[in-house]
Amino acid sequence: MKALRYIIGALAIIFGIIFFAIPSFAVSFCGWMLAVVFLIIGIAAIVSYFRGKKEKQSIISTGIGMLIFGIIMVIFSILALFVDSVQTAFEVIVVIMFVVGLISLGINTIIASNVLFGTARILSLITGILMLVVGFYGIFSIFYAAVAFSVYAGVSFIMFGLAMFFGTRPIEHGEK
Repeated sequence: MKALRYIIGALAIIFGIIFFAIPSFAVSFCGWMLAVVFLIIGIAAIVSYFRGKKEKQSIISTGIGMLIFGIIMVIFSILALFVDSVQTAFEVIVVIMFVVGLISLGINTIIASNVLFGTARILSLITGILMLVVGFYGIFSIFYAAVAFSVYAGVSFIMFGLAMFFGTRPIEHGEK
């Protein structure tokens, strides 16, 4: 189990460094992952339609709507994996989700700073303001947002990898 932690940690650090070095790879990688997730959701929707009971189904939840939703998801994800223009659209969606998330996280961080005191409050305010600035700037420059995304993803992967290497072991049941 410890070896698996080290392998996952090393892979996370490698991905983090790659995300720093090649910002376009970070966005493309997340676009591919989004397409794969959509493919899995589409297949699951199609399977659930055929495995579900056919009586008294609503159009949206488990009826023909679920089948149509699944087919559309599968088609879009296959196009995103193999057609460059659709893949670019998925990459733009990833960056837009990052920008919107960054803006909302910035607002939440500023609001949360009201319950903090001293240095933590100041750092929380500065972090929230920086998130808002980067997020709003990303609205006007998709390239800047993509670079900010790759830096954020790189730092996150590296921190996760280091936590896997140097993290403490979980407390066993009954241990104090």
